[in-house]
Amino acid sequence: MGAHCYGRGRRVSVRRVFEFGAKAWIMLGISLVLFLMLEILARAFYRPDAKVIGIGETDPRALSEAYKGADWSKDYYRELAESDHARWESYVYWRKHPFSGKYINVDTNGYRKTVNMFDSTGDVVRIYFLGGSFMWGTGTRDEYTVPSLFAKKLAERGYRKFHVINMAETGYVSTQEYIKLFLELRAGRVPSIVIFADGVNDLYSAAQNREVGIPENEANRRSEFNRKRGRGHQSAGQCLMSNLRLARLVRDIKSGTVGAKKILHSRGIARPILPHGQELSYADDVIRIYAHNCAAVEDLAKKWDFECFFFWQPSVFLKKTRSAEEVQSSAINGDLESYFKTAYGQLASGSCTNLPANFVNMQQLFDDHPETIFVDFCHTGEQGSEMFADKVLQVVTERSRILK
Repeated sequence: MGAHCYGRGRRVSVRRVFEFGAKAWIMLGISLVLFLMLEILARAFYRPDAKVIGIGETDPRALSEAYKGADWSKDYYRELAESDHARWESYVYWRKHPFSGKYINVDTNGYRKTVNMFDSTGDVVRIYFLGGSFMWGTGTRDEYTVPSLFAKKLAERGYRKFHVINMAETGYVSTQEYIKLFLELRAGRVPSIVIFADGVNDLYSAAQNREVGIPENEANRRSEFNRKRGRGHQSAGQCLMSNLRLARLVRDIKSGTVGAKKILHSRGIARPILPHGQELSYADDVIRIYAHNCAAVEDLAKKWDFECFFFWQPSVFLKKTRSAEEVQSSAINGDLESYFKTAYGQLASGSCTNLPANFVNMQQLFDDHPETIFVDFCHTGEQGSEMFADKVLQVVTERSRILK
């Protein structure tokens, strides 16, 4: 009897073990399915390194009133997406790959095409333009970038012995531009005049990185470098975790580089999340570092005998009379408005006394134009580009000794 009970009890225990194991495998399977679903969702909605607009999609800026129904704007923005590929460039991080299109052309140096009308014989006044995407010409065709319009209008005034080069690059901050200029000087390619347009990217980068004075998306390069450098010492689990999008999302939430908006709207570079109440502190630090960069350029100008001019670009947030479209654009980027107004207000107040003599704040350039000028918070259509070029030409021809 005892042996019989023992055998039955043993069978019951084995059955329970099997039942527990089966349930554990089912729970594990369900957990893996849920995990895979979350990873798929994270990859679908959280793409920190993706482009803002993919190739084949219609960029909403193509429909902006700034283009007045132009039949080329959609094709232009398709080209803009197709041309948005960068290569590694020592010291400055990136430059665009060569690109050939109907409206956008980039040469083998990574420079946007500038339409020049000049006599190349004899001594030529070489004019460099440096800046971010606004100066590069986002929103405008080759013939209507600020450098191209400047060259055209300079030629119309009778100047012929000059050559304009657009060295601006999308995303560049003023420190990258200073380094780029220094590299040109080191290589013996000394300009006669250098023209900068800055402000937006320096402010944006500081808010995005929560650190002033570094390039945009620095966290991405830091993470990639550290991950690749340490890959030989990583376990299989660490390698897996470093490649999971869900793990990346959790890390970014914990580090404060992603917020609720970004989880569902991360089709591009990381949106800036400025700590509350620190607008003035960040703005002052951005302007201070910018002024130091300007002073460093002036030192180079004295050493290498060229002239330099500095323009602080306008933003939709500061436009006195905004169109309905521009009001909407401001609202989309509303997390930046107070910060930008604080920075531009500091410049307008005259409290920044260490800016160079050839510094011009362009924030009021579009105040008397209630029509749509901006296609987003910092880029304009071709009307805005031409107005900017006109002002630059006026300032440079009035102040330059070389163009007298």
